[in-house]
Amino acid sequence: MLHSIDLSVIIPVYNVEKYLPHCLESVLIQADNNIEVIAINDGSIDKSPEILDQYATQYPSLKIINQPNQGVSAARQKGITVAHGKYILFLDADDFLEASSLSILYKKAIEADADMVLMDYYTYNPDDQKKTYIQQISIHQYSQASLLKQMFCAERAWAVWSYIAKKELHETIKYNLVSDLSIGEDAVYTTQIVLAAHKITSINKPLINYVSRPDSVTQQKNISDRQFSSYLKFPQRIYDLLYPSYLYPELKESIAYVFLRACYETFYFHHFKNAATIARLAYRQQQVIKSKKLLNNFGKWFYKAIRYYHIHPFLGNLYIKKCLKRGKI
Repeated sequence: MLHSIDLSVIIPVYNVEKYLPHCLESVLIQADNNIEVIAINDGSIDKSPEILDQYATQYPSLKIINQPNQGVSAARQKGITVAHGKYILFLDADDFLEASSLSILYKKAIEADADMVLMDYYTYNPDDQKKTYIQQISIHQYSQASLLKQMFCAERAWAVWSYIAKKELHETIKYNLVSDLSIGEDAVYTTQIVLAAHKITSINKPLINYVSRPDSVTQQKNISDRQFSSYLKFPQRIYDLLYPSYLYPELKESIAYVFLRACYETFYFHHFKNAATIARLAYRQQQVIKSKKLLNNFGKWFYKAIRYYHIHPFLGNLYIKKCLKRGKI
């Protein structure tokens, strides 16, 4: 008879030999008979596989699955299919947990009879080993709309590592909506989790450390064509998930914010290929609402850029170059 598992920690691993030992140690030291740790080696070509094997000999709670490189979404999906835990936590292989975080999260989930438990986090700089506590707006019990509104308006992280959720919620995910994304996949994934959850609560403690790596996507000055394509896709997928829902009237302003934020970030990264296309998307969503609150979240130059792109790409590019020269961006 299979022993009951309370919590499964799923760790996608791809070429993270520098960070992997710290990540594994932070998890495995907490793993008792009721916790399983599943590492998905997603075709690593560095020393990550050897590190995993070394830890597996010491910790029987660690299970290793090897597969050809398919990307982080496919690795997480594979982990879900083999997990036995009542709840699931995703952990990136370059991040690490605080002491006793797994027992704290599970205890809260059981006490609240929650489908989903959110947590605060630290950002961690590996160069100077400095931690910064990211304390987020927290309420005892969330509705679906209140949580999505916070996430869409950047008041709470939508990262998949920022919560635990019941396995049955993960089993409702449409992976085709996230598998081709390199930016925004967490936003689309977590939106689906929230839509499937009935009871959502939070812990006002930092239980995980998000490691700020200089080579991560969020630290890059330029974005690839695939990443740019994701900026075009992920806000629309959130819109498509929510538009048929009874939640849409309450969330339409914050959904527009997601479109505008994606547009802003493409400008920020100084990547102008197809900028007119995403500007038109943002312009259309801007017209959904006329809220002063939303418009005040961005500089005047940004809205002028959207209007110029809406008229003609040449004018938009010309205006952006002018802003760059004047140091507005």
